[in-house]
Amino acid sequence: MKASPAFSAVAGWYSDGVLARADLTPGTRVVYRSCLRVLQRHWPGLANIRIGTIRPGDCRRWFTRRQAMVGPNRLKTELAILKGVFDYAVEEGFLTENPAASLLTDAIEHHTVEIPTRIELNRLLRRLVARGLVDLRDMVELLACSGMTRAEASGLIWDDVSFTKNIFRVRDARGVCRTVPLFPNMRRLLERIAARRNPLGHGEPVLRFQHGAHGLRTACKKSGLSQVTYRGLRNFFALEALKQNVSYPMIAAWLGHKDGGVQIARLHAEIWETPDDQQCAARLTYEPDPIAM
Repeated sequence: MKASPAFSAVAGWYSDGVLARADLTPGTRVVYRSCLRVLQRHWPGLANIRIGTIRPGDCRRWFTRRQAMVGPNRLKTELAILKGVFDYAVEEGFLTENPAASLLTDAIEHHTVEIPTRIELNRLLRRLVARGLVDLRDMVELLACSGMTRAEASGLIWDDVSFTKNIFRVRDARGVCRTVPLFPNMRRLLERIAARRNPLGHGEPVLRFQHGAHGLRTACKKSGLSQVTYRGLRNFFALEALKQNVSYPMIAAWLGHKDGGVQIARLHAEIWETPDDQQCAARLTYEPDPIAM
């Protein structure tokens, strides 16, 4: 067996060789390479560990920690990339066997993303204002009334918003730009933010709160509320659109999905075909405005 290089070196060769030659879309290749960086960031010391010294127990400990941090789809992708690096190391003679081979995707639990009701969202917004977390309130409300991801909302600048044309531009993780209508609740929110921060500088971000999911979890915990996630807020927007009979393809286009509405249809089925009738009943709030001050 060859001398054992550091994991970071093998990961680099895997990225420049296997991923570069693979028949992947540019966006998928970006995601896979991002997973390589995330693996080395969330596995303490992994980058400098000799790949031949990594044992199955090390992989299981990473898997357990990571399962508590990310969703099932992301974990499956990261696990596939980790196994891919080890398989490459086996082929190149740096390993005799893949130490992550025993980790199965079937062991990854799927958790339903909790979508806040209108009442829960309004309560959270009021609690955030009461605690003086106005910038975080702006982010929560913007996600709920725009359907953007946290990264998309964090990258939104005032130059992307046109009040005269009633549209705004969104750039996704791949840098692809889409134009979306300026929804009524979103327009009112942006007008309030603009009035509070006038004048607005060129290139200035709409949101000042740029923290990750930890900031929202902490705010929910201190406010005594059930956990609200950024993904849950995005799905809240989709659910509100479904209630107004907006078509699956239209919602998908707004959210930047490329599947023509398949994910939205699945969301619709998960919410409205759930056996938990109390969950369904809790959504019948009949409030005219889903976002309250």
